[in-house]
Amino acid sequence: MSQSKTLLLIAHGNRHIKSENEPTCRLAEKLAEQLPDWTVDCRYLVRSPRLSDGPEKIFVGEVTVFPNLYADGIFLRERLPGCLNEWQKNHIIKRLPPIFELPGLTELMHRKIWEQLEACQLDAIDTAVIVIGHGALRAQTFSEPADAMAQQLQRLNPDLEVIPAFIENTPRLADWAKLTKRKNVIALPFLAGGGIHMKVDVPDALYKTAAADQRSLHLMEAIGDMPELVPLITGLLNKNSSRRMLRKPLSQAPERSVLPLQI
Repeated sequence: MSQSKTLLLIAHGNRHIKSENEPTCRLAEKLAEQLPDWTVDCRYLVRSPRLSDGPEKIFVGEVTVFPNLYADGIFLRERLPGCLNEWQKNHIIKRLPPIFELPGLTELMHRKIWEQLEACQLDAIDTAVIVIGHGALRAQTFSEPADAMAQQLQRLNPDLEVIPAFIENTPRLADWAKLTKRKNVIALPFLAGGGIHMKVDVPDALYKTAAADQRSLHLMEAIGDMPELVPLITGLLNKNSSRRMLRKPLSQAPERSVLPLQI
């Protein structure tokens, strides 16, 4: 293998869809098109190829890990750093921020919301944006990135009402009509895309209520499916390509160490 750099995308994974339909796999393919000098691959928590599979199977030289994760829980804070610490004994490992901390993501969401408002001819003062997170009841001690994104978008858009809602946590997405009284609703899935959540759970929770409620409801594409993610990631890689990290352990403490790459 001639390449000396590898970009390794880490995701939770979905057992119920084909590997080529995995949103992280699709993102990796798009990134590979823009990074001809890199090897781009994926590893998952719950499906093959797994995170526990050794890195020596996929790369030579240094590896940059991108956590394509939408929840700030045990996997991101403990399991991934533990695995990377082991890899780092024999390899140069760099780490990008997880997707919800990606520089420029909030501004991208802000721009996409306003594009939706203009396309649908909606008045911001009459519109609510629901940021849809997955949530996990067993991980409530950790922060919810969808909640933080909603707060950031609210500060950028004072005329809008921006609220989070979750598939598993409270406030629940199924109760969205109780969370806002505004007549127009834009739903922004803070999700990787693909799978049963985007195909079934989210539309069912939104449109059944909307039909009875006679609201104007607009479902955006999932963040993970937005093509604008690719230049955000490649731009960060290019910005940091000439910088080297110190070979020190990646922390497993609840406050995870900030990232070896300077952003």
